[in-house]
This record gives sequence, C-alpha cells and structure tokens, in this order.
Amino acid sequence: MLTFSTFKQQRLPSWQPLLSPPVMLVWFFIVGVFFLLTGVVLLSADQQVVELSFRYDDIKKCTYENNEGIHEYKYSDDAEPARQGCLTEVPFHVTKTMKAPVYLYYSLTNFHQHHRTYVKSISYRQLTGKDSVSVERETAPLTGPGDMYGKHQVVKFTDNTTAEFKEFVYAPAGLIPWSMFNDSFTLHRQNEDGESKLVCDGKDFSKVTNEPLKSPTDSKCRKKGIADAYDVLHKFKPVHFTPHTEKGFRVPYVWCNTVHRHGEGDNPSHNVFYNHGWYEQEAGHEVPVSTDEDFIVWARPASFSTFRKLYRVIEEDLVPGEYIMYIDELFDSQAHKGQKWFVLSTLSWLGGKSSVLGTVFVSVGASSLLGAVLLFLAFKRFGDRAESAFHKLNGSD
Repeated sequence: MLTFSTFKQQRLPSWQPLLSPPVMLVWFFIVGVFFLLTGVVLLSADQQVVELSFRYDDIKKCTYENNEGIHEYKYSDDAEPARQGCLTEVPFHVTKTMKAPVYLYYSLTNFHQHHRTYVKSISYRQLTGKDSVSVERETAPLTGPGDMYGKHQVVKFTDNTTAEFKEFVYAPAGLIPWSMFNDSFTLHRQNEDGESKLVCDGKDFSKVTNEPLKSPTDSKCRKKGIADAYDVLHKFKPVHFTPHTEKGFRVPYVWCNTVHRHGEGDNPSHNVFYNHGWYEQEAGHEVPVSTDEDFIVWARPASFSTFRKLYRVIEEDLVPGEYIMYIDELFDSQAHKGQKWFVLSTLSWLGGKSSVLGTVFVSVGASSLLGAVLLFLAFKRFGDRAESAFHKLNGSD
C-alpha cells in the first residue's frame, strides 16, 4: 500500500541560504579574524621552541671501509682484528637557554624506511615473545645467518653438538633490526674555567632495562620512556628461546644478543659471532635487544626518506655557552648516499618547531580579510545595482 506522505514523496519544503553581499561580508570578516588570531597564537607557540641542528657525517666521512678504528674486535686467531668507527667532535654554541626537558634526536636523509620490502621484514610475533618457529615469510630476506653465508655452514657447540646455519634464526630477525642506527652521542658543556662537564652520556644505559648503568647523577638524561608506551608494554618482549641443551628444545636455534642468551665470558660454541651476539661475519655489529627502547623507536618505520627519531631526553636546562657533542660513529650513511644530523630541541604545547601550520592559518585569515575588504568596496560602489539584480534574480518585487 502506497503512503502519500510529504517525506516519502519528496515534497518537503526546500531551503537555501540567500548569500547576499552583506551576509557574505560578515562571514568573510568572521573567518578572517578567526584564522588570523589562531595563526598568531600558533606562530607565537612556535617561537617559544628553541631548536639546534648540526650535520656531522661530512666531518670525517666515516664508513665501514674508511674509519679510525676506535673499536677493535678480535674474531679469529688467524685474521686481523676488525676495526670500526670514528670519534667525531661537533662544537657548538647555545645562545638562548633551552629549558628542560631538552629532546635529543638523530636525523637521517635518503633512508627509505617506508619501502615495502623493508617495512615487512620484521616479525612482531617473534618480538612479542612468541616462539621463533616459522618466521621466514615475515622476516625475509634476512631471517638467519644462512640467508647470507650459506645454509650448510656448521656451528659446533662446546658440548660437541652441531647445527647448520639453516637451523638458526636471528632474534629479532629481519632487515629492520639488521639496519638499526647505532651511532651514540655524548654531550659536554665547556665551563668558563676550561673544564668540561658531562651533560648526557647516551651510551650509559642498559639495553634490557633502559636504566642508567652508572649513578644517575653522572648524566642528566634518560632513555626510559623515549619509545611509545603501547609498543613497550605490548609489542616488544624478551626473546623466547629454549637452550639447545635443555629438554624440550626444538629447531630453530635462536641467534641473539649476548645479554639475552648467556653471561659475559661464556662461550657456548666455537663461533665467536654467535657467542658475542653479532651478526655472522659482522664483528661488532650486535643483534638488537628486543626490549631496547632505541630499537623500539627504530622499528617504527618513518613515512618519508628524511626523518628524525628520539634518542635521549636531557633533564636539565642547557644554558647559553659552549658545548661539544662527541659522536661514536658506526652507522654508514654513505652507503645509501644520505646525511646524518643530530638535533637538540625544546617543545611547546603545540609540539616541536614547525611554522607551517601557523603560516597557513595566517595566510587563510589574511586572504579572507582581503576578500572582505574587496567585497565591501564592490558593494559600496555597485551596491544599488547589485542589490537590484539580486532581488530580480530571486523573484522579489
């Protein structure tokens, strides 16, 4: 049965705004004032942020092949020790007090963390503490040492058991852990008497607990809390493994950082890379610790090829004066033709330094007010004719 209601028959009364010049003039003025005032507030907040940025990769051009060898790793009686790293000093001047907390970031350019193959090459199931069985599809193309150095290479344990590389899984596995940024930063303030005072030693933190290794009074910065709280609580747990000597062990063998697997000085195998928690044939290149907040920060891929990531939070004011940043360079940015920077920044209620949003609001507000002025002048000059045409168009007498 048909219902002849005005709603169902689409006979409801229609309405449309009458956009007369006076009404539009008022709206242009309101929008202009709102956007202009909001933009001024945003730019004012941005001016409160103090930010300093310094490039350092171009100072010594440190690479895996061209370096000072500040770190020496003995991995074979027959081979020369592997030497890596450069110690780079960056002196700089602070002209305006940076109120605590001061955020220390590292920044990379031309590093495509958003590449699909790279983004997919990590196992969050493994990182949440689940078994490392069958993570190959998630972590390809770098699941274990067998992916790069032959699946049938043999590791001999001290209990005389053996295992082939194909039976090992890095924990954590994948390209994201393997490519983790591993430069470290130490900040000193130069006093007027020539003495150097430690402000922040970025290396002085546990990779397991993220707490300071020395007395908290020695360094005025923190590492705990730099990663997203949800990631720390739910997505990154200690690596799960069963030692191959215990009942219930099943393949794969877990190849992970020393701090997770066995104590210092313990040599469970004849493979020095496995014993130290290094990637195979990469002396000194440690497999990341899954609970290390530096790794957790790195494991959240950036959307663009130029990005910055939080390194430490300095919990004392940086007063005007001379400072030196000592950088232990291990990360080779020349390989991907990129740059390395460090950034010191305070925050406002709006966040870090960025004038883009405030500038956009001011531009829209100024454009709207300019439109209001032009509309007013046009209405002032052609008002009678415009109003007459307007009423004629709308059928008014």
